[in-house]
Amino acid sequence: MELDALIRALAPADVIGGRPVEILDLAHDTRSVREGTLFFCIPGATRDGHELVPEAVAAGAVALVVERRVDAAVPQLVVESVRASMAVAAASFFGDLTQTLTVAGVTGTNGKSTTSYLLRSILEADGRSTGLVGTVEWIVGGECRPAPHTTPEAIELQRLFREMLDARNVAAAIEASSHGSHFRRLDRVRFDALVFTNLTQEHLDLHGDMEAYFQAKRKLFTSVTAPPAAVNVGDAFGRRLADELGAAHRAPLVTFGLRPEAEVRADGLALGPHGSRFTAAAMEIRTRLPGVFNVENALGAIAAALLLDVDEDAIVAGIDAVTGSRGASRRSTRGRTSRSSSTTRTSPTRSPRCSARPARSATAASRWSSAPGATATGRSARRWGASLGRWPTR
Repeated sequence: MELDALIRALAPADVIGGRPVEILDLAHDTRSVREGTLFFCIPGATRDGHELVPEAVAAGAVALVVERRVDAAVPQLVVESVRASMAVAAASFFGDLTQTLTVAGVTGTNGKSTTSYLLRSILEADGRSTGLVGTVEWIVGGECRPAPHTTPEAIELQRLFREMLDARNVAAAIEASSHGSHFRRLDRVRFDALVFTNLTQEHLDLHGDMEAYFQAKRKLFTSVTAPPAAVNVGDAFGRRLADELGAAHRAPLVTFGLRPEAEVRADGLALGPHGSRFTAAAMEIRTRLPGVFNVENALGAIAAALLLDVDEDAIVAGIDAVTGSRGASRRSTRGRTSRSSSTTRTSPTRSPRCSARPARSATAASRWSSAPGATATGRSARRWGASLGRWPTR
């Protein structure tokens, strides 16, 4: 990509030493710089990227994105925020991939990992090859990798999306952390569905107080392109968010949780030592993940799946396929299992092998589609939401 194309995308306040340059890669870490790299000088907590310019240029950086002019013989794009510009440049450089890739995100303090695994399992059961970006691991085209960060920097995240599409993934389930929001890593990610699980005291070293922590999460739902949202109204911050989103009426909203006012709730809940059974959105659900907290996780995945127009059979099968136990978890598929170690309670965690996806039923007939105004097109959630005045059909 030519530097001029990125200049048009970033609209910098100034361009110093501008000249035709071909950009072959992007980096914010000097260890990742190669010949032809556009280097982003991020002001960090312990080291300012502007101080690393000589090292970056020596390694092959041919242009810089800076917040102040530096002494370098390569073009410099002066911007207000290097972090914000990095997200814009990464999306442009790799091809604005979330316009093609279906992205299901999960944010909140607890339940992100489990809900992301459940969503990936549901999408795979629906016949959609799905990647994963999470706390425990990243999965690209069926290949599992250790995850150095829950939400990687914008360059690495967009690169992962590129690799997923190249590996024939059509969807991605990702954990959307407050760090990812605060540090602008999730800018330019278009979510097809975004789940809010809950908010408890955590990460206050970064955010300072609960209000700032909530605002970092809220920002993901109230961006210029507000995503379809699944919100847990069993959580006080979730109720606050759902009230705001419902009043704004900007995007589809489905509420879930254990409270009676939730639209997707666990009716007839029967808890057991090896999981639970309940009815949600007219579906008979079995989850093999024990504990009431995992019922909430399953409800969040169901709500998001409805927003993604997933067939009912795939939702039921996808949730049933994810299993867990203290010290190990499995995702079962037609008698096959994928073993992994567990780090928190009974949540699914890192899998040395990525299991094949369960087959999708060719005769899936969604009971959810029998809601007033619904048809057999599979767009049951949107039509159901329209029947409540929640959002317009499209």
